[in-house]
Amino acid sequence: MIETTIIYNRRMSKHKLLLVEDQPELGEQTRDWLELNDYAVDWALSGRQALERLSRAVYDLIVLDLHLGDIDGSQVCAEYRKMGGTARILILTGRDSAADKEMCLDIGADDYLIKPAEPKEMAARLRALMRRSLSLSARLLKVGPVQIDLDAAKVSIQGSEIALQPQEYALLEFLARHPNRIFAAEVLIDRLWRGNASPDTVRTCIKTLRKKLENAGYDKIIKTVHGMGYCLENL
Repeated sequence: MIETTIIYNRRMSKHKLLLVEDQPELGEQTRDWLELNDYAVDWALSGRQALERLSRAVYDLIVLDLHLGDIDGSQVCAEYRKMGGTARILILTGRDSAADKEMCLDIGADDYLIKPAEPKEMAARLRALMRRSLSLSARLLKVGPVQIDLDAAKVSIQGSEIALQPQEYALLEFLARHPNRIFAAEVLIDRLWRGNASPDTVRTCIKTLRKKLENAGYDKIIKTVHGMGYCLENL
């Protein structure tokens, strides 16, 4: 069997961050500051809105105010972890007792800042969380017989490498990080194409990627769920 090397150029992309803050003025200031620091920011103005966004999008980081008008930030954090969410969570709280700090970590937060937070300290904490996330992430992703070497940017099936175009690789890696989870085309466009694509673009990429996997001897790994989106089956 002929082995070919994957064609892929790594490109830098912004870390996607969800800001959960119910005070409009403070939220706007924090969002603008985060965007200036090169984060791709979504802003939720309530706990319920945050949970709705977290149910349909994937984030690298969450900056979560503990005091929200509808439901407490601790409930948002706990529910997100129950959903299987793995984004790093930085809690913003005015509570500074040892018991409150312990509670933040027990519900699934990764770090916390006492409000009002200094921008430079927040920046340092977020960078530390991303470094921790990268250092703990698996350098090999395996879904069925498909193996993705993240360091070498290579994909192989049963030891034989397959050649992918950059966007095909990005799509496969993203789906492999979230096996058996369904993603709508709009979510994939937002995360992988930064909004500069159409559902037809996604369908074409799915089709060519699926064909290459099938030609390498493994078919039906990428499932189309009609009316909902696409998922990578971990068989």
